[in-house]
Amino acid sequence: MGAELSTLKVLYVEDESVTRMAVTRVLQKRVAEVFSAKDGKEGLDLYTQHKPDVVLTDLQMPVMDGWEMIAEIRKENGNVPIIVISAYDYEDSQYKVCDSIVKPVIKDVLFEKIERCAK
Repeated sequence: MGAELSTLKVLYVEDESVTRMAVTRVLQKRVAEVFSAKDGKEGLDLYTQHKPDVVLTDLQMPVMDGWEMIAEIRKENGNVPIIVISAYDYEDSQYKVCDSIVKPVIKDVLFEKIERCAK
């Protein structure tokens, strides 16, 4: 089994406010702390400040997109588990992403992937 969800700090980055609020509420019920950001720049700032155990991120966002944010996080920590949540399926070879979820987010799938990636 993966990491104990109730001990994890999670960063969630999503530019769509309704989705961000809904997923943040779901996460808050199962993990220790949730830090949510509206774009990659804010996400990177929160990552640097809080050093979460897992990063969940959208890809297409204003200011700084998900790929740019991931690249910056990887410079600081090459091992933090990152799960991409996107409306589009994609191929990843460059950024060492742990897993991906295609929107809409299904709660059970979200927690299963977080648990697996955080082990």
